[in-house]
Amino acid sequence: RMVEQHTRLTEEKSALSEDRVRLEAELNALKNRGFWSRLFGG
Repeated sequence: RMVEQHTRLTEEKSALSEDRVRLEAELNALKNRGFWSRLFGG
């Protein structure tokens, strides 16, 4: 039973880190878009 709980915890952690990575990627994309649009006077 303890092993099951531990496995579930690790799965949740990996899902959380995946979400965080995706969020950071989206943030970077937004920053880059704003940077390029300013650069080209968009």
